[in-house]
Amino acid sequence: MEHIEKTIKEKKINSSPANSRNKYLNTVNSNNGRVFPYADGEDSTSEGLAVKLAEDLDDMKSLRYYQILAKETNHQILLDTLSYTLETDRLGKIKTTKARYFMFLLKVRGIRTKFKKEQNEK
Repeated sequence: MEHIEKTIKEKKINSSPANSRNKYLNTVNSNNGRVFPYADGEDSTSEGLAVKLAEDLDDMKSLRYYQILAKETNHQILLDTLSYTLETDRLGKIKTTKARYFMFLLKVRGIRTKFKKEQNEK
């Protein structure tokens, strides 16, 4: 037990409980701001997410693609990737468009879009 206390003191490990009044503690479910949930009143459907992606990425011409992507991909992954893209753009580190950077990040994460032909199309 003495060894653990010494380690905590040496490494300055935060030993305060989660319900401490210390303001510097993150909550147990803290996400450090990267992943964001839907804002109040925002459409949480696949269609709503597709519109959000298209608007935030300044790529309304690709709305149909984002609709397919939102139907087939976990929404939280898309929101996380969007958040990272927007933060990177805010820092001025994107050399191409936000939409291309977003797609690059999805590709790196191994997310592929499956395009299906309609049965009446040939």
